[in-house]
Amino acid sequence: MNSAILSSELETLGGKQMPHIVEDPQWQAVLARDATSDGKFVFAVSSTGVYCLPSCPSKRPRRENVTFFRQPQEAEKAGFRECLRCRPKAVSGNPRQEVIKAVCRYIEQHLDEPITLARLSAEFRQSPFHLQRTFKAVLGITPKEYANSCRMRGFRQNLKAGHSVTRAMHDAGYSSTSRLYSRTASELGMEPAKYRRGAIAAPIRYTCADSPLGRILVAATDKGICSIQFAESDEELEQGLKQEFPFAVRRRDDSALSELAQKVMRQMKGLERASALPRNRHSLPPRCTVRRGSRRLSLGHRTQEGPPGNGRSVSPVNSGYQNPGCVV
Repeated sequence: MNSAILSSELETLGGKQMPHIVEDPQWQAVLARDATSDGKFVFAVSSTGVYCLPSCPSKRPRRENVTFFRQPQEAEKAGFRECLRCRPKAVSGNPRQEVIKAVCRYIEQHLDEPITLARLSAEFRQSPFHLQRTFKAVLGITPKEYANSCRMRGFRQNLKAGHSVTRAMHDAGYSSTSRLYSRTASELGMEPAKYRRGAIAAPIRYTCADSPLGRILVAATDKGICSIQFAESDEELEQGLKQEFPFAVRRRDDSALSELAQKVMRQMKGLERASALPRNRHSLPPRCTVRRGSRRLSLGHRTQEGPPGNGRSVSPVNSGYQNPGCVV
């Protein structure tokens, strides 16, 4: 064990040896999931054989199973493997990206609270304008959009797990049904209850094309985009769509949706700029989820009605500068 949470330094007092307790700041950082300590060290867990960042969202291990290392390479030399959730080797050392990664982790851990730009700027000691501008420069979206993406991702997962719409809503961090239902058409492409039941009889059209991240699938209902996924082959993409919407009426329609797919790909700039940030379930650029062999992306687009038979056109969610007191 490299270091211990409590190190006993025996001191002599009145002829007796008394233990002097010293707290370990590294372990305290791990317990607090302190994102500002990411890049300074990693901790390895002997019971799992995995090493993680201090801010890793995984369950905290027992202290006696933990060893600290300065670099991921040192942990790997000792026989530990990289955590697939926090991706310690993805930490680039770029100060600006480190700050934004820490902001993402903070947002993820406070989704059930009203987070304002003023609160974020105070937490990370930056002006609201500078924080918003830096966040968007790195990820291509605003803190508000990132928070919305995390809530919707959690909402989807809760519905797929069989939870009621109300429970899924509260567990994902939504404070009211009005805030949730105002987003479901553009995010799910259908009512939450229908999504929960596997989209029974819902007509879903989709197309596949090449993208910077591999083959892309864009699927939509008459209410909007319902799924964007990435994989190595069309077969994987179609299987992923079937898993998400098992009871829908799925139909490939390349001619009608090709323009939609191109517009979606033009809005993937944030993903490319943020390639140095950890690509895991809890810290991805907007609305990305890694699922088995494919990657799913929900960009938070809203659709605009077009003439019958034509594909939908995509417009990005408003991403202008927000008032420092606005709720994220």
